[in-house]
Amino acid sequence: MNILFFVFNTDSLNKEIVDYVIKSLPGYDRYEVEVISQKSMQGFKFDSLKQISRSSNLVYLPVLRNEKSGRQVPNIVTCKVKLFKHVLIANRDIKRGASLNGNDFVFGEVDVTDLKNVFSDEKEIINKRSSSFIKKGEVLKLSLTEDLPIISNGDLVVLHSINGLADVQIDVTAQQEGYYDKTIRVKTRSNKLYKAKVIDSKNVLINE
Repeated sequence: MNILFFVFNTDSLNKEIVDYVIKSLPGYDRYEVEVISQKSMQGFKFDSLKQISRSSNLVYLPVLRNEKSGRQVPNIVTCKVKLFKHVLIANRDIKRGASLNGNDFVFGEVDVTDLKNVFSDEKEIINKRSSSFIKKGEVLKLSLTEDLPIISNGDLVVLHSINGLADVQIDVTAQQEGYYDKTIRVKTRSNKLYKAKVIDSKNVLINE
């Protein structure tokens, strides 16, 4: 995907700064960059030993400024940025606990400068569901999703109790949702409750 950017001050020095910002902040589809440091802009080079930092829409570039004496003095060049990415946007209201699929979303270019952990590929929502209500037009973020359980409350599963080479198995009912390698409660036909570790969607191991 092509990277586009806007430079509000178009001299060659500012273009060099903008190019450096884009190189240092990969992964976006479009950039808008405004260089707002105007003092002592001549005679500097980027300090490759230090990383740039970003706070919201402000980016700080470590540079070394040349003084008349020949010394190189550490300095900072500040830029304003807008970072755009094509992300998943809900095309309808989605209830909490609903399984997510590509039909629930459209792709749209969004300013994600202040957004974290957004989804930009339908493959990323496979085996996920909504962890809270998602409003139509809302950008899908990781905080709005959770993994689908591999065991549902009420599922019939096999409880294993291993002692040496012996594997005692009984049918039980899950009393809560279960995730791989996590512990859930299960109940036998005689209503005894046990804690068990999830092995897969059909089997659990007694947790004594």
